[in-house]
Amino acid sequence: MNKTIVTRRPTNSTFALVTSMMILLAVAMSGAAQTRSKSVSSTDKKVIAQLYAAWSSSDPDKVANLFTENAVYEDVTAAHVSRGKAEVRKWAAGGFGVFENFKMEVSSIFVQNGRGVAEWVWSATDKKLNKSFSLRGVSIIELRGGKIASCRDYYDFLGAMRQLGLVPPDKE
Repeated sequence: MNKTIVTRRPTNSTFALVTSMMILLAVAMSGAAQTRSKSVSSTDKKVIAQLYAAWSSSDPDKVANLFTENAVYEDVTAAHVSRGKAEVRKWAAGGFGVFENFKMEVSSIFVQNGRGVAEWVWSATDKKLNKSFSLRGVSIIELRGGKIASCRDYYDFLGAMRQLGLVPPDKE
């Protein structure tokens, strides 16, 4: 008797969740592997929380002022890299020019040895389309002297594109 095995392809949200979990695990393991011990700084956690409050304020100066002068901010999904505080400010101002009702809600923050991971939900309204979206993402952050030295954002923009009606809905 022949049996047919049917496999189901993982959804984009399943892939995003698994990817986020792998990133969190990798950062946690890299911090545990370091030989020198450094206590978790509540200041570092506050700086990360302030970053998302700054994004929610739609004030590019508030965003940029949390970064070191030579910081590197990478929006991996958008394939964009900002080098230095001035470029971070310019990137933030550009985002605020395209989106209104910009809101970043932090779900969790993990910090150890000057490295952190934040999971968040970004929601906004595209000004041109007058349509809103909400998506989940993760940032990997390195801190130095109470400022952000580097930040890499990963998120599911395809989900936002679907919510904005720019690509067809996912067939499950």
